[in-house]
Amino acid sequence: MPMRPAFPTRAGAQKFSVGALAALLVAAGCSIPPEEQGFSSPSPGARARAVGVAVAADDREAIPDLINMLGSDDPGHRMLAIRALHRMTGQTLGYAHDAPEADRERAIGAWVAWWQAGAPDGPSTGSSVVRTGGMADHEGAGARAERSAAPPAADQER
Repeated sequence: MPMRPAFPTRAGAQKFSVGALAALLVAAGCSIPPEEQGFSSPSPGARARAVGVAVAADDREAIPDLINMLGSDDPGHRMLAIRALHRMTGQTLGYAHDAPEADRERAIGAWVAWWQAGAPDGPSTGSSVVRTGGMADHEGAGARAERSAAPPAADQER
């Protein structure tokens, strides 16, 4: 009798892989000091764990951080972010973590517009998406808030 694949569909395998990763990252996060956890951590591992925690908790307040992480210089972080967003929203909005930068930028723009247009749990929560360029996932919420208060001319210098 031939063996059946563990996951009859690619979608089933992806759901399992994201769920397994989330569980692993949540468990690993228990040993990280609180000041080093989260999307604004200087540690790449802590930022990856933040994605796992957000997915495991279906934390919609993390969506702006996940959208910012789509602009990361790290393709692994970009992949985790889009898989988390897909799991939470059912959408990719054309984003592929390994696409050319120009294509990723267009898709990130679509995500920002989606969020600002009042996506489920969108801007009414007080969370905003601020495009920060490369390493967007490394920047803390305070710095993002400061930049969002800056005059538009400051944005053009980036």
